[in-house]
Amino acid sequence: AQMTIVEYSDYQCPYCERFFTQTYGPLVEDYIASGQAKLVFKDFPLENLHPQAAKAAEAARCVREAAGGSEDAYFEMHDKLFAGQQEWSGSPNAIDIFARYGGELGHDADAIKSCIESGKFTEAVQADLQEGLQIGVGGTPTFFIDGQAFVGAQPIDNFRQAIALVGEGKSIAPPPQPTPVPEPTPVPLTEDISLEDAAGIQGDPNAPVVIVEYTDLQCPFCQRHFQQVMPELQKLIDSGEVLYAVKDFPLTSIHPQALLAANAARCAAEQNQYWPMHDMLFENQQDWSGNAGAADVFKQYAADLGLNAGAFGDCLDNHKYEETINTNLQEGVGYGVRGTPAFFINRELLPGAYPIEAFQQVIAAVKQAQ
Repeated sequence: AQMTIVEYSDYQCPYCERFFTQTYGPLVEDYIASGQAKLVFKDFPLENLHPQAAKAAEAARCVREAAGGSEDAYFEMHDKLFAGQQEWSGSPNAIDIFARYGGELGHDADAIKSCIESGKFTEAVQADLQEGLQIGVGGTPTFFIDGQAFVGAQPIDNFRQAIALVGEGKSIAPPPQPTPVPEPTPVPLTEDISLEDAAGIQGDPNAPVVIVEYTDLQCPFCQRHFQQVMPELQKLIDSGEVLYAVKDFPLTSIHPQALLAANAARCAAEQNQYWPMHDMLFENQQDWSGNAGAADVFKQYAADLGLNAGAFGDCLDNHKYEETINTNLQEGVGYGVRGTPAFFINRELLPGAYPIEAFQQVIAAVKQAQ
């Protein structure tokens, strides 16, 4: 029986490119070309981090259309997009580059360019993304081997093992967490992060340790940090050991209400209620996450906190802090933040929802270095 491997990928993601460079070739040779498995490629463009990813995905679909629906043509363009990632990633002329690739593959470059610009396949790409979110895809690349999730840019040997297990009707053991290879390697910061445009700050301004959290109020891992680790960190804040600041990093491509939630917390800050609103948003995340009426929910929270409803409502409806929030996001990307939550302890990056022990270790090391 033929096995189906579904890949959710992002053409601009360095991990997906690494999978393409190191693992994709042998996978195709050993399993796809031999007919043992078929590969279904789905788009999962994380546009906050990778602004050209969605258009790259559309470009590959435009090439398939230009070739009369040929899957071979699609995968030729797929290969070219990954091989040329360095050339187009971050380029303002990405669409021209995509059209040129199509031309180099023997298709009509102008037709491909107008296809990309028309947005003909925008909806199809977003539909893949939504489908991925519904089945629990949280990052790229993510694979499903006959329905079993297999996450990350893993080496070919891990794929062979997983495919063999699925073939025997067994479940794929959760993969050993591959040592994450940060992209690009975060350099310890040479400067302190400015707290001027932080969303909220608490603790002694002269505390020896400063923790800056880049957060997304709709992110389940950030909520877990809030529930499990924050009560312990709060003790260090209250004792004067830690100054704690929150900056916004809303990944709106997977968390559509995160930006509005960040706005709501900052609007509450105008009335000195940032932290109560921050806590309320995390405590009740499931009530507003995915809710088209999130703005009304946030206004209800403001009322529950006794805020001036008119001032809060105006602030929220006018998206007053959107620009500041996006500045936080871009700054975080510049410092090497690639997901949420991410913490800087003085200048050391701790990426992810770690247990309190990890914070204690880094805090101890940072204090020793002082």
